[in-house]
Amino acid sequence: KRQKFQELFDTQVLDLNWNEVVVGSKPDHEIIGSIVQKIKPDSTLKNWYPVDDSSIDISFARFLCQRSNAWWDSTLRKMYIRFLYCVLFLIVVGIVFIGIKFKLSLGDLILGIIMPVLSLIQLIIKQVNDNISSFKRMTKLKEDIDIVIEKFLGGENVENPKELSRCFQDEIFRHRKSSPQVFDWVYWFLKNNQENQMQYSINAKMEEFKTKK
Repeated sequence: KRQKFQELFDTQVLDLNWNEVVVGSKPDHEIIGSIVQKIKPDSTLKNWYPVDDSSIDISFARFLCQRSNAWWDSTLRKMYIRFLYCVLFLIVVGIVFIGIKFKLSLGDLILGIIMPVLSLIQLIIKQVNDNISSFKRMTKLKEDIDIVIEKFLGGENVENPKELSRCFQDEIFRHRKSSPQVFDWVYWFLKNNQENQMQYSINAKMEEFKTKK
């Protein structure tokens, strides 16, 4: 599944141990090879994590990358939830408009309009609720990582930072495994704007880290 591929990427980039208890076995190399062959040379997905500075402490860099991961997901879901609310609103407005336009009785409105789209409305409501839960989970994780980052910036000692990063990574994997998928077009629509915001935040924290070393 794609969650394992994402986990493999993260563990290799962030130099983290593979947690077989939580994640299971690694994906077969044959499957990885088949996916790599599909990646275009000019892919815009290269260098996804914005930290590329050898002068930055690896432990601090890990937390920055994991924070970016949590922030990206929570922001993406927040925008997607807003989109779903808009779709739900338009459906309700459309039902009311049709009812008034054609002067339908309540019975005709329910049987002819509401019932045919009821399953769609229920699906959208479920998507909203599921994504709200996922949004809250990633927002909480980001806040937890922020606490650790602030300790680094404040010069405080962070005990066992690599093990702590592994714990955060476990939460990221569990989130990916249990959360509903967001349509790819939502990702691509928001990608450039989110990348700019993420780069700005990361650069600001790296500069702050350097000035306090």
